[in-house]
Amino acid sequence: MSDKNFTRKEKSAYYSQCMQMYKNLYDLTKEQIKERGYASHRNLIRKICSTKNIVNAIRSISKNTGGRTAGVDGTTIKDVKNYNNIEMVKKIQRKLLSGNYQPKRVKRVYIPKPNGKTRPLGIPTIEDRIIQQSIKQVLEPIAEAQFSRVNSGFRPGRSAHNSMAQVDSLIQMSKMQWCVKCDIKGFFDNVDHNKLIKSLWSFGIRDKCVISIIKAILKSEIVDMDGKKFKPTAGTPQGGIISPLLANIYLDALDKWIESQWTHFETEHTYYSDKREKEYQRPNQNKKYRALRTSSTMKEMYIVRYADDFLIFTNTRENAEKIKVATTLWLKENLKLKCSTEKTKIIDLSTEFAEFLGFKFKISNRVKVTRKSKSKKYIIDSHVSDEALKNIKEKLYKQIDYIATAGDNTTFHKAIQIYNSMVMGFHNYYRVAHSVNNDFSKIGWDIQKKLYNRVLKDYPRRNETPEKIKQCYKAIVQKYGKSKELKWCNGIPIIPLRYVQFQHPKFYNEGYNLYDDNNTLDTFNLENMADIIAYFSSDVQNARDTTELYESKISRLVSQKAKCYITQQPLIKGEIATHHITPVSKGGTDEYENVIIIQSQVHDIIHYSENLDVAIDKLKAEYETSEKMIKKFTEIYNKSKL
Repeated sequence: MSDKNFTRKEKSAYYSQCMQMYKNLYDLTKEQIKERGYASHRNLIRKICSTKNIVNAIRSISKNTGGRTAGVDGTTIKDVKNYNNIEMVKKIQRKLLSGNYQPKRVKRVYIPKPNGKTRPLGIPTIEDRIIQQSIKQVLEPIAEAQFSRVNSGFRPGRSAHNSMAQVDSLIQMSKMQWCVKCDIKGFFDNVDHNKLIKSLWSFGIRDKCVISIIKAILKSEIVDMDGKKFKPTAGTPQGGIISPLLANIYLDALDKWIESQWTHFETEHTYYSDKREKEYQRPNQNKKYRALRTSSTMKEMYIVRYADDFLIFTNTRENAEKIKVATTLWLKENLKLKCSTEKTKIIDLSTEFAEFLGFKFKISNRVKVTRKSKSKKYIIDSHVSDEALKNIKEKLYKQIDYIATAGDNTTFHKAIQIYNSMVMGFHNYYRVAHSVNNDFSKIGWDIQKKLYNRVLKDYPRRNETPEKIKQCYKAIVQKYGKSKELKWCNGIPIIPLRYVQFQHPKFYNEGYNLYDDNNTLDTFNLENMADIIAYFSSDVQNARDTTELYESKISRLVSQKAKCYITQQPLIKGEIATHHITPVSKGGTDEYENVIIIQSQVHDIIHYSENLDVAIDKLKAEYETSEKMIKKFTEIYNKSKL
């Protein structure tokens, strides 16, 4: 099954299943998690080794493009898809429950960084990746309940846009003019293992079996590209599935320390919005901040963090200098991390740009005066960073060259589609920069010129594009059709880079918890769908079932909105059947295109009817049929009898 079938609705249903599986974990408060700790009775390892958890880990890995990359053993996710579900699950369970799990060697490769240097990546074997994913699925809900809101990196439902929304608010609403930009030297390579284990323990992750497995993962032997082998004494391997979660747990102490200095500083008096003392009232943070500013010498500071990249905002240069020194010392003493003296600096946002996550921003020269108080209001001026623009230009140039050298029509069309997806990706990410249109215009003309010289000039120019072709690319036409720079080449649209509109970055909805089953997600029959997914997860007793079949069943269930493919009636757990359109006995595969989910009764009618007429009569006797339903049933019946 291709990645395009992994929709938002499917993700919603998958997370809903996780809710059912771990409900007893994330219903606990932060204090309860710390008190109970799960150290006794091997609670966490049981959750990790459950059949449901492991088969969902396999499915998650198969959806990740990284699953196509082989580790030291040479296997990829394609090999795993052909394994039997029962054997695969039992093999992983034996490894984890044996008490002496040792991951295989990690293959190290190097990928280029935007600054011209390279970044080392560790690629575990597929089996070890499945194990890491199984652990992550259980630990993540526990950690998410305790993470600070200032961190948006590598967290479900959060993105770099949430961090940029915090930056906008701190400059424009809180009037923070000074910024301390900290750069940690080789963070992922210098995480102290003992400190990390203590951090896990403080988060309530106290199952000693799980702790020992994580220790083994951290100390996995690494094989470099030149064949050299070594065991790391520090760091979390970049490329490992569990590494981002462990990094967030490790740096959460930094978030909490910065917040304790100002935003979460506990005062003797509780500041409410009014004098009425009601239980449901929340403290008024603005009143508390005003009191701290006037009656204390505390330094006002706010942190915005995305993984190991973070900024600390404050209101005066004096505060910024003290914060820089204090933060550098705190990281060294408490987390054993060093900050780069060259890259860690203080920035006056009124005169210079600060760079963060591919954006650069400063306080605009424009002045806005509020009507009531007549005070000046800061306005943020954000752009795409110069380095990001350079990288975008290079990547699109490279793809245009690939389009120009494509041999046949199929390769040519696919190359243009990749180019379009790259442009849309750049639009979606950088659209929260206020001057994104002007920034893209700086390189847009050069890209259009290269596109014309290398590709478009070889095709006849048409003033009008047939409506039939436009209908095939309806989504692109609706979004980019008004632009005069939208080009058509051999019946395929080429999206213009310069046609992009600014969109305000949005805060993460604090009231929304991914692991809360009271969420109203954008999907159909979510509760019923989650029940059926859980049923599929545990129903792996058929010796012929492969991991690919399980994956196809889940995808079909979501695409069918938990309804029967033929009758369109809601599916009920225990009364459903998986049907291969082309039978396996006649060469049918377990691929998504060959699998549908139908009611058991319909399945029996297809397989146990003498001929099509008898089958249709039985269908009419059991259901209220329509012409469309009869047509679909006839098509499925005929294919199964070929």
